[in-house]
Amino acid sequence: AAGRLYFCEHQTPELVWRPEWQNHANRASRFRELFVVSAKPEQDAGNVASILAAPKVSAVGSNGYAVTLDQGFALNFVSPDTYQTRFGISAIDISGRSSAMAAVAVIADPGAELADELARKPEMFGSTVADNDLRVLVRPLNTLVVFTRNTS
Repeated sequence: AAGRLYFCEHQTPELVWRPEWQNHANRASRFRELFVVSAKPEQDAGNVASILAAPKVSAVGSNGYAVTLDQGFALNFVSPDTYQTRFGISAIDISGRSSAMAAVAVIADPGAELADELARKPEMFGSTVADNDLRVLVRPLNTLVVFTRNTS
């Protein structure tokens, strides 16, 4: 119900993952997590794990479940209350939906210049620093991007 996930095998990574294209102003290096709000987080995590033939589903807190994939990337399925508690004022508006892709976290070191740039556009972005993360709510897209230095 949160949306669609598409799976494919990349046959030509050398044509896309080129070093000269991998330096970003926000210093992002890779995706860390995707958070999915779900009315049935354990069931949804189990369904996705079986589709991906993932090793296992891990409980995270009292109402969250993680499917961990290659390189430590995690698909986190959490209840609406758990999501709201975790992200607070940075949370997207799920507008009563039972499920939604609610946040993406990237490993990055955006520096103060990104926070300054976001602050100049409050109609577009809401930014908060919490738990060593820069949380950016992209208002027009109802999307939360979390820049995190924490690589664990």
